[in-house]
Amino acid sequence: MSDEGESGFHFDGGRGYISYASFYTENLDDIDDEDQLRAKLTDLENKLRAEATKLISALESQEHVRSKALKKLILGSLRETVNTYAQSERLPAVFVELAYRENCIKVLIKNFLKKVGRCELNTDLSERTHEVCESIYRNPKRDIVYDQVKIIQKFIHYRVDKQHGENACLRLPAEKMRRLLSTARLHLNIRGLNKLSAQELLEIFERSYESALNEKRNPEQVKVLWPKRFIPRWSSLHRMPLTQFQSLALNKKIMDILRLPIDLPLEVFQREVIRIYASSNHLIDILNIQRRWTV
Repeated sequence: MSDEGESGFHFDGGRGYISYASFYTENLDDIDDEDQLRAKLTDLENKLRAEATKLISALESQEHVRSKALKKLILGSLRETVNTYAQSERLPAVFVELAYRENCIKVLIKNFLKKVGRCELNTDLSERTHEVCESIYRNPKRDIVYDQVKIIQKFIHYRVDKQHGENACLRLPAEKMRRLLSTARLHLNIRGLNKLSAQELLEIFERSYESALNEKRNPEQVKVLWPKRFIPRWSSLHRMPLTQFQSLALNKKIMDILRLPIDLPLEVFQREVIRIYASSNHLIDILNIQRRWTV
C-alpha cells in the first residue's frame, strides 16, 4: 500500500516518556501487599511530579502550560492507545502504520477506488481526491473526526456510482469499507492530537462526546443493502475521540487539565496541573476494581 513521492510525518509514539499504562501493567498488577503498592505509587508520583515541574515551570502563560502538559501525557501513551484502538477495531498492523503517514487519506481513497471500487484512476479523480483531502485537513467547520470520515465515505460512494451506475456503492464489500473508515478515523485522531491546540482539543472532545450521546439517544437512519445491517451502537462509539481508548486514569487526567479555568493565576494554574499530572489515586481505584473482578 503506497503512494510514491510523498513522505509521512513522524510521531514519537511515547519514547522517552513515563508511560502510565506501561508502569501499571509491568509494576502494579502482580503486587498483593498494600504497603508495597502504595510505595510503588508514591515513587511513580514523585517521578511524574518532577517530570511535570521540569516541563512547565519556565512557561509564561496558562495556555502554554496546559498544552505542554497535555501533549506530554497524550503522546506519552499514544502507541498504547493506538494499539487498544486497533484491537477493538480488528485493524491489521499495515493499516495502523498507514494511519501515521501524512498521505494516509489519499492512499486509502485511491487504493480503495482502484482495487475495490474498480474505478479508473484518471486526472479528474486524482484532482478531486486531492481537493477532498485538503478540505478535510483544513476542516474549516471544526467537524469531529466521525463527520470528517463521512465526507470520505460519501466521496467514495459518489465516485463508484459515477463509474458503475446509481446505487453501485451499496454493493461495496462492507468489511473493506469498515477497515478504510476505521483507518481514516485513527489517522485523523492521531493528526489532531499532534497538531491541535489544547483549546481546540477540548472543543473537539466535548462535541465528540455530545455527538455520541445524541446518536445513542436518537440513532440516525442509514440506508444499507440487505443483508448488511446498520448498528446504532457502533455509530455512537465511533463518534468518540481516540482518548476514549486510553486508561480511565489517563483519560481523566487529560480532561481534568483541559477543564482547569484558564483565568487562574499562573502559579496556581501550574500547581494544579502538576498535582493532576502526578496523581495516582485513580490507579488504586482501577486496581481494586480489577481485583474484585478476579475474586
